[in-house]
Amino acid sequence: MQTVMLSLSFRRGPAVLAFLLAVALLGGGVWHHGYRQALDGLAARGASDLALAADQLVAELKRYRMTAVLLADHPELAALHGDAPVAQAEALLLKSADRTAALAAYYADPQGRILAASHEVRPEGLADTAYFRRALHGALGAAHGSSAGFARRAYSFAAPAFGADGRVQGVLVLVVDIDNLEQDWRGARPAVWF
Repeated sequence: MQTVMLSLSFRRGPAVLAFLLAVALLGGGVWHHGYRQALDGLAARGASDLALAADQLVAELKRYRMTAVLLADHPELAALHGDAPVAQAEALLLKSADRTAALAAYYADPQGRILAASHEVRPEGLADTAYFRRALHGALGAAHGSSAGFARRAYSFAAPAFGADGRVQGVLVLVVDIDNLEQDWRGARPAVWF
């Protein structure tokens, strides 16, 4: 009787082992499929959230870009190339910076000398920057990085101001505070930083 039991357990052993292996393989396959489905959904949601946040950032930056382009041709700034008082142009730049929540606004001549500024902090080496040189060629210049003097992350636009002869007579630089843009998105889920 004992030999019969022993021989039966030897025959059942591989069957039990095969059954356990099949259950483990099936369970692993189900787990892997569920895991992939969850990751695919999470990836799709992440891509959607990122696209929405990028669209919001682009829309905000477009607002500042248009402000720089429109402000560059203002008569108060063009008058700086004559004998106009600087105080009126600086008041205009300060008012524009305050209304748009820009960090700063500067108007410079083609050599990079600042003729008027919205704030006391004035950047040095403006003529050496790529975005300023691009504006001197008649195109809108843009750059991002740390803002000199303010110690903040900033995005800068440089818009050319054309004279009566069609040549660039000055450049308006509008500096945007990236932290200020992100402030609207803090507390939103998921959090986004640029």
